[in-house]
Amino acid sequence: MTGSPCVFFSFDRSRDTARADQVRAAWAADFGGSGVGSWDVYHSPGVEQLPQSERDRLIDLVLTSATVTLVLIGADTHQSVQVWHEVRRSLTAGKGLLGVYVDGIADRSGATDSRGDNPFWAYRLQSWFRPIWAARVDVDPPVFDWIADDGSRNLGEWVRQAAAEARS
Repeated sequence: MTGSPCVFFSFDRSRDTARADQVRAAWAADFGGSGVGSWDVYHSPGVEQLPQSERDRLIDLVLTSATVTLVLIGADTHQSVQVWHEVRRSLTAGKGLLGVYVDGIADRSGATDSRGDNPFWAYRLQSWFRPIWAARVDVDPPVFDWIADDGSRNLGEWVRQAAAEARS
């Protein structure tokens, strides 16, 4: 693989945006602060006001450029329909996939959060998700903890490993 992988950030936007901002900043620092190499549809102005079908279309478009989908796991991520959609599309497209627990990252008020369920395991248990997951039986996404596994230092390597395991 040449160049650096492009990352799509998937997370519960109702609860984990401040934590996600810190992870995205660490990823951007891997690129010398340029901010290239990452996508978050919801950082574009006005996207939240679009109908769900239009947001899904944008996600599909952005995912075509992404190499890896990074699921930032917070307290309620396993229940997020939007994260489910993004993971489903990523699996179907053969993108690299990994998860990072972000519950230990302080939000803007300095508060951390409770540990949520691993969404990959939660999705595997859902009957509506099994056919999609079964199509990628090779998928067992690695999951890291941002704090315990020193995410600010290791994120680049985790993403590069997930990109290497992605199927084209």
